[in-house]
Amino acid sequence: MLADSWLGTVLGEGRLVQDTVLALAILVVNTALMYSGRTRALALVPGMFLGFASYFATMFGGFGFAPHNPFAAWVSVLAMIALGPLFALLAHAVTARNARAAAPTGEDTSPQAVATRAEPQH
Repeated sequence: MLADSWLGTVLGEGRLVQDTVLALAILVVNTALMYSGRTRALALVPGMFLGFASYFATMFGGFGFAPHNPFAAWVSVLAMIALGPLFALLAHAVTARNARAAAPTGEDTSPQAVATRAEPQH
């Protein structure tokens, strides 16, 4: 994003030219991610790609505490990525507790059994 803000107007002020420079930057960075993901140390390409996509969605969507600010988008995405697993664990704990409270005595309250009971019968 910083490179785009520096290079975005090098070839002109038009929206098409700025979008073309951004597309080239994305092409270069995504290509670098894909090739670096082939190494053992950086084998988390799906994670890198999801982080990359989350960052661009936050930046261009105007989300975060300072919309359209590259640093604010980065901080917001880091917070979302860090808090996501914690909220997933919290949701699982609350769902399991509610399933145990609603289940009759002796009934299986494992997540698989609860999901099976919740599926519609055909």
